[in-house]
Amino acid sequence: MSAASDALAKLLENRKQATSSFTKTIKPEPGRGRYRILPGWRKPDAAGNVDPTFYHDFGQHFIKDAAGTLKAVYICTEKTYGKECDYCRMLADAITATQSNGGGDEMVNRLKNAQSKSRILLNVLHLDGKTPTVPQILEIAPSVFDGKRSRGGGEAVGGIVGLFSEWPNLLDPNTGHDIIIERSGNGLDTQYSVQIAGSSKPVPAEALEKLNDLDKFVAQESAERARKALVQIAAISGRMPSPALLASMAADEPAKPGVGDVPANSAPMMEPTPIAAATPAPAAPVQAPVAAATPAAAAPAAPEAVAATVAAPAAAAAPVLTGDPEVDAKD
Repeated sequence: MSAASDALAKLLENRKQATSSFTKTIKPEPGRGRYRILPGWRKPDAAGNVDPTFYHDFGQHFIKDAAGTLKAVYICTEKTYGKECDYCRMLADAITATQSNGGGDEMVNRLKNAQSKSRILLNVLHLDGKTPTVPQILEIAPSVFDGKRSRGGGEAVGGIVGLFSEWPNLLDPNTGHDIIIERSGNGLDTQYSVQIAGSSKPVPAEALEKLNDLDKFVAQESAERARKALVQIAAISGRMPSPALLASMAADEPAKPGVGDVPANSAPMMEPTPIAAATPAPAAPVQAPVAAATPAAAAPAAPEAVAATVAAPAAAAAPVLTGDPEVDAKD
């Protein structure tokens, strides 16, 4: 294969990967829905060992303007990979600073609404949907997957995980079982129940060849998305991102989620300036964060100080509403 052909193949593959993250998920609709959970999507390793993983944790930050228009979306690495999330930390810092500076409830609520919630992704066949033989990505709340615990504690019940104790072959394409997810109520009063369907048919062989790669789907980090999210958070709070964090987003190809760690030199938003407190926002205070950029970038020891200051603001996070009934439903 020629060099030109190699370059073209790489270009097309990059295009496929860039557009794969825009695949839409489906969510349980009101009423009863029938689904078949499909087995894991990962290929066996060199020794032939099969990875049993059939789900992926997931979370995103949805950042909206004052009119409620979605302006930026960025993956939450804490909810998706269990790693520290720069955006969770920035939002917590911005919420605390806004409250301390006398910021209005509207601004605080907008920042809280940008916080992420945990979700679980599954490859499924939506058997009573429009394409019952095409694998889709089902997005559900942890309570639907793990079940709920009573106030007195004890084992969680009512979720998909609990079904495996009685139906251990649930995922088997030939002898497994369909499930029924029933959704009732609206908003914060949304309720779910999960049960085994009365009878089930084998999964079509062709469906197993079209499983969605959930690792690729959740890998939605990009420098452009990161900068867009930063700008929108700053627009809400009036707090400029720290130079160290901006520098960490400057690379053309950031580390792949799940392979590289969150940049070690990441830092929270800079200390609040008069922008957040002043109504007319005079020109002089606006320049303050820019003036601080040079010394901040020259101080490599700054990240160590960050870890000691972010724990308390994180506690300020409160239950939030995104405007999506499924996302806002109680977990």
